[in-house]
Amino acid sequence: MTVTPLELRSAEASALRAELAAVGPTNALDVVTRLRRQFPNVEAELVSAVVTQAELARRGERRLGSWAHDMVLEPIALEQATRRDVARYRASQLIGRLGLEHPRVADLGCGIGVDARALAEAGCEVTVVDRDPWRCAAAVLNAELSGAVHTLCADVRDVDLSNVDAAFVDPARRTPNAPRSIDGTRSTKEVDPASWSPPWPWVVQTSKALPLAAKASTGLPISAVPVNAEVEWIDHDGDTVEACVWFAPLASTRKRATVVPADPSQQAESLVASADSPAPVAASIQAFLVEPTPAVRRAGLVDELAHRFDLHRLRSESHWLTTDTVPATQLARAWSVVAELPTQAKALRAALADRGPVTWKTNDVPVSAVEQQRRVRHQPVRGAEPTHVVLAAGGIVVEVTPT
Repeated sequence: MTVTPLELRSAEASALRAELAAVGPTNALDVVTRLRRQFPNVEAELVSAVVTQAELARRGERRLGSWAHDMVLEPIALEQATRRDVARYRASQLIGRLGLEHPRVADLGCGIGVDARALAEAGCEVTVVDRDPWRCAAAVLNAELSGAVHTLCADVRDVDLSNVDAAFVDPARRTPNAPRSIDGTRSTKEVDPASWSPPWPWVVQTSKALPLAAKASTGLPISAVPVNAEVEWIDHDGDTVEACVWFAPLASTRKRATVVPADPSQQAESLVASADSPAPVAASIQAFLVEPTPAVRRAGLVDELAHRFDLHRLRSESHWLTTDTVPATQLARAWSVVAELPTQAKALRAALADRGPVTWKTNDVPVSAVEQQRRVRHQPVRGAEPTHVVLAAGGIVVEVTPT
């Protein structure tokens, strides 16, 4: 027996979930045994499936928030699913860029329906498309929590898109039959866009027929994107989680960096290029170092950030900026400068002799934090406060503390 998404919404499944909530976290085998004794008339496969759903919901909380607990989930699809806050942001952007209040949108390769749910919540008339019948059924149930949804169980390349106003596509970027990884999954990232499903060339070709937005990996080369399309790198909760490609006529610039806050009371903040001149280089280190978010760096918009907030680069080749005033933005993080430190390993170890654990910030140089710790051999003092040390391009080493 394969438990269907609809069966996971049955009365029996609801009773099992209620009992699970009362039991609380415990060993999966023990709880399955207990539930099978307590519900002898319920199929064993359904009991195991409900317990698995509870574990997936726990794992999905960071990605989906409260949605994780009312959606039907599947392990690989959950790994690839858009974060809820990002899906909501993108849905509102799609409606705004289309200029339609209730557009008809096809979610191509919908997975378990996180993006479809966000689109329905935003007021779109959504059609979910996936060639996996289980995921397609789950996507409909999940998206219907926010609005009416249509379904097509088919390969996205075979679907007639003439009756929709726009489409969103999230190509599968994993190899399902890869060797098992440490967390038990069997998927690995597929780097070549031509090997995605659907392939990237098909996505580009489809964009010529209707307004299209596509979710891509953060490492998608800009050369793979048509010159009249926009690439938006999106940060959420400190990570760059995706590159969204807005094909013409949805594009409004070439490159954009956006921070979608985890706090729903805050608005997303974006940065686009408008100045061609490089940022000025500081004559000396000022009171604060400013670290652009990963999306700003990926989009190559560090100079734009500097111009917007009157910042200076530490060095012309450095991503680090410096200022005497903390900029009011989510697009960067400010650190208070404690001291400039020596670069030579022995002298640096001596300078940090009374410090607690050190976090080495090395994203500006071709050295990992592990390599730097091995090189310096810092021995943290028990009970001493932890500290952060920035290694910036040009041989600059600075001790900083969070603002």
